Amino acid sequence: MMDSNSRLHFSIVAIKQETPSARTYELKLLNEGKMEFKPGQFLTFLIHTENHEIRRSYSILSLPGEPVKITVKKVENGAISRLILQTWKVGDIVYSLPPAGRFSVEPGSTYRRDIFCFAAGSGIIPILPQVKYLLNAEPQSIIHLIYSNKDEDNSLFLEEIETLDHRYENLTLLNFFSDPGNRVKERGRLSNLNVEPLIERLLVFKKEDALFLICGPFAYMRMLNFVLMLMHFPKENIRRENFLPEIMRAGQAVNRHFPERQIFLTLTGQTTQLVVRSGEDILSAAQRQGLNPPYSCKGGICGNCAAKCKVGKVYMSINEVLTETDLQQGWVLTCTGFPETENVVIDFSES
Repeated sequence: MMDSNSRLHFSIVAIKQETPSARTYELKLLNEGKMEFKPGQFLTFLIHTENHEIRRSYSILSLPGEPVKITVKKVENGAISRLILQTWKVGDIVYSLPPAGRFSVEPGSTYRRDIFCFAAGSGIIPILPQVKYLLNAEPQSIIHLIYSNKDEDNSLFLEEIETLDHRYENLTLLNFFSDPGNRVKERGRLSNLNVEPLIERLLVFKKEDALFLICGPFAYMRMLNFVLMLMHFPKENIRRENFLPEIMRAGQAVNRHFPERQIFLTLTGQTTQLVVRSGEDILSAAQRQGLNPPYSCKGGICGNCAAKCKVGKVYMSINEVLTETDLQQGWVLTCTGFPETENVVIDFSES
């Protein structure tokens, strides 16, 4: 089992042009051992430019047991996505952290439920492996895939998704194109006005069992979350994948003051006593004192820096990924976490 901070080495063995602005990269693991992951998790790639290390997370498109694939879509004003698309070629060696992320779903076997998958644009990338996995792992339930795009030519995996729709009776697919070329019958855009009646029309089983997987631009996810909360769906059943580039730049919001604290941090089996300065988050304190804990977004978004608080209390200024169950189990985000009490104990060993 690889620890959460080890480096993975991959060779790029194939590249496929998916749309004019997106490519899929097939990767061969060069490390010894097997890379274990769950559908919906991501890899955080370590990219070096001008003597700086930049980290970017990309969802694993594959299912466990399949060749590892990621898809990179060009982001407007996105220097890293442009760099990858322009420079990565077959035969190159690339580096990442082990798979991470909390967007994966455990299949149910004792009940039937509606699983609503809302994806917009490249938000389909972490959604698609979930759909493919759950179609077989939870065949008694119904998966509703609501996929929004500008047009057909720029829709990722559209043909594959429609093949799944024809093959599986427990999958319902709705496409929304805001500016379609030919498919004018599917013209439309989701809004807070039409989401509620759409869900009410599609819902088959108990409302309290319905699960929602959401990924797309920030405004899109915020709108859907707002509507679902107004419809009184359980908060625990609304899952969002938040590491898209425009959200990752959101940064931190510290609105409470804490004095300098001493903490103990366990990483790769070693426990270190650290000083966290006033106004400094736990991750930054660890880095300042020479440790190298896992992280990606540094904004409370991706969950890559999550660790367990074994002793004491940690205040998080931003948390867009940990659920109530995670919090009850002691999970905290170290990138937006500040020790509220002295001698807090943080453990990365279960990450």
